[in-house]
Amino acid sequence: MLLIKTIGNPHYVFERSAIKFDFNYQIKMSKITVDGQEYDTDSLSDESKQLIQSLKFVKVELDRLNAQIAICKTAEVTYNKALKSSIEKGN
Repeated sequence: MLLIKTIGNPHYVFERSAIKFDFNYQIKMSKITVDGQEYDTDSLSDESKQLIQSLKFVKVELDRLNAQIAICKTAEVTYNKALKSSIEKGN
């Protein structure tokens, strides 16, 4: 589990299931919790900070793709209903 928190007023906070991302993590004195252990992000290596950014990107991308999947599933249902209606009308 990954939990990112900031001290201050974050602008964007996203929470879904067991993962919470704070998109304003650059605020000084940011904290990140990984598997129950809290770390000060200011003291993390550049590599760790880049990995946090990568995780954020992946989460946003997954949400975008899931939204597209939902749109496609809705369209599929609509097309199935239209097909059934067309067949029943004899078209």
